[in-house]
Amino acid sequence: MAVPDRLTALIRDFTVFGDDGSGSVIKKMAGYHQFHAVQAAVEETLRAAVLQQSDNESADERTGHGSPRRSGGKPGDRRVGVVWHT
Repeated sequence: MAVPDRLTALIRDFTVFGDDGSGSVIKKMAGYHQFHAVQAAVEETLRAAVLQQSDNESADERTGHGSPRRSGGKPGDRRVGVVWHT
């Protein structure tokens, strides 16, 4: 995903607006680790369910934030995994 696409996705899919209780509107955005974890989880879910059109990424491709992305298995194996955070 190119940097401009990441920004668009962050604004469109990972930003919410709400009321803070005093009538003021506040904006909340996901952190970079949340954004990348969700992107990886969705890709793995599509792979595991064989809903991904093509596998364009190699197992060693970088995610853009320094850690290698590893596929969890073979397409259609219905094994997705866990996102762990504290």
